[in-house]
Amino acid sequence: MSRYRVAVARGSVLDLDSLRQLASAEADLIEFEPGRDPSPRADALVVALQKVDAALLDSFEGHLKVVGRAGIGLDSVDLIAARARDIRVINEPDYATEEVASHALAMLLAVHRRLPQGDAAVRAGWASAANVGMATPMSEATLGVVGAGRIGGQLVRMAAPLFGEVLVSDPADVATPEGATSTDLPDLLRRSQLVSLHMPLNASTRHLFDSRTLALMPRGSILVNVSRGGLIDEAALHSALASGALAGAGLDVFEQEPLPDSSPLRSAPNLLMSPHVAWSSSRSGRRLAEWIIQDVVAYLSGARLPHGQLVIGSQSSRRESQT
Repeated sequence: MSRYRVAVARGSVLDLDSLRQLASAEADLIEFEPGRDPSPRADALVVALQKVDAALLDSFEGHLKVVGRAGIGLDSVDLIAARARDIRVINEPDYATEEVASHALAMLLAVHRRLPQGDAAVRAGWASAANVGMATPMSEATLGVVGAGRIGGQLVRMAAPLFGEVLVSDPADVATPEGATSTDLPDLLRRSQLVSLHMPLNASTRHLFDSRTLALMPRGSILVNVSRGGLIDEAALHSALASGALAGAGLDVFEQEPLPDSSPLRSAPNLLMSPHVAWSSSRSGRRLAEWIIQDVVAYLSGARLPHGQLVIGSQSSRRESQT
């Protein structure tokens, strides 16, 4: 049997040497840096957040059969260009469901309970609770979850026992998670004191949360985003925080990463930020690296994908559609 050649974009997976041993019976893993190094002759390409456009796909001169996206979101991959070139695309929706949902919950609770303000008050000389601010008891608060797929559903299961009510809104035809009530987005925003975003970024969702959408939320509410930074108009979010229309926000993702020094979010009040690490845990990085290599090799060999999903392609995949 001929060996497969898998081009791995530098920095897209952890511990490439160990992965080479894992795949040694079936594939050679070739590290390269897109945009700097010539694209090697390869059957598969593995990337993380690197941009995959028509030019990169064409640089493989017709040899490429599949792109493995080491992660969930597909906004960095030109799916139309891949389809036009008969190149399949695989992603890994399940590798960090618990991690991302728990990070969202941690941000919701920290911002709601005003932990950053409390920490700052202690460091500044011990202010009273009145200076920190008073939070509504969680049992009297409504949580709105926008996007009820894998991660949004996991958040509902984690959060439902804590909140008085949990609402979900999802344009896709997905089952309403147990413990939540389904409604449309405007109704969810008007009724929720806390809102968490769990949506893909595409043409219809980019800047979905602009000044008009944010204005639907009750004054003093909280917004958390661990999905994609482009879902939120960051200038509108800054204005809502500065005016007090929003009491706080938590962001793990940003429209431009790393966050530019010039970003107004750096000076936004009551904003808790983390550097796109919601996925991270002691198992997730290793799991993701192993899964994406195993899946692209499985695809090339004609086997069923053991972990991920085939987003573009006619071969039978483990899942029918992305949620």
